[in-house]
Amino acid sequence: MSKGAIKGLLYKVGEAAFHYSRLMRGPIILGRNKRSHRFPPVVIVEETNRCNLRCQMCPRPKMSRAVGDMDFGLFQRIADECARHRVEVLALHLFGEPLLHPKLPEMVRYAKAVGVGNVHLSTNATELKGELAEELLDSGLDSMIISFDGVNPQTYERIRRGADFEEVKGNILNFIERKKERRGTLPRITLQFVYMKETEDELEEYRRLWSGKVDEVYIAPFDTFAGMVNNPSSHPPSYRRYPCPLLWRNLVVYWTGEVTICCRDLDGKGVVGDLRHQSLSDIWHGEELCRIRRLHKEGIWGKFCRPCREWSWYIF
Repeated sequence: MSKGAIKGLLYKVGEAAFHYSRLMRGPIILGRNKRSHRFPPVVIVEETNRCNLRCQMCPRPKMSRAVGDMDFGLFQRIADECARHRVEVLALHLFGEPLLHPKLPEMVRYAKAVGVGNVHLSTNATELKGELAEELLDSGLDSMIISFDGVNPQTYERIRRGADFEEVKGNILNFIERKKERRGTLPRITLQFVYMKETEDELEEYRRLWSGKVDEVYIAPFDTFAGMVNNPSSHPPSYRRYPCPLLWRNLVVYWTGEVTICCRDLDGKGVVGDLRHQSLSDIWHGEELCRIRRLHKEGIWGKFCRPCREWSWYIF
């Protein structure tokens, strides 16, 4: 078997392991008729869509939406409602770098103070330093993903355009050390490595370098963001398509307060409500979202969902 064939086989095995691990961590369990939860288990909040990098696999450069930061008062209303309904996860990231929001630590502290059980974020760690790092360690943040692709400056800086390998690596190591000094278990730190052509030869070395330093080393499959990013190694699932489980699990809030159905919706094609005039609960049970769920159950995917391959990452 050729080297290329072996790599292709390993990629397929990796994808299968990824889907299995997602299932084992927390399967999406719905009724036989795919009836929704009374409130979304996962609420994803884009507290900013500003970003300081131009990552190779990110669709953000194509974004046409206005750029800005979420108003703190709007965030408070979101956190309050999430706490009342005992949301499973409040995630503070989407199409931006969350550490660029000037009130991020205050947002985390507020969400924890009102009773949100699991506050999570994902960061590129370029700003994970100094006072901000200390504030995050003190904020009550439950978990974080740090995206760090590659084991050397050449690979990393080719992928994470605008970042400095040694500086970001130093930020991560310092953050880990400061957490140890506090003898705390939180935030749980997951170091994420996207598996793609540029990184495939560095996977095992990456595991060796970081295993034991963080809580988890996570090898993520390449996300095409519903067809917006080309991945030559990605192929459409070979089995029959089913309704996207995320329609019964997640709500996604833009920094403006608009609410969309999907975390891969870059430009608001799936907007179903607006928190400036509605509540999360109203939108979750609202006519537009219920209509999209019905269409999915009928096998009608719509223009936004049709090119998506990532629906197969989730199960009912």
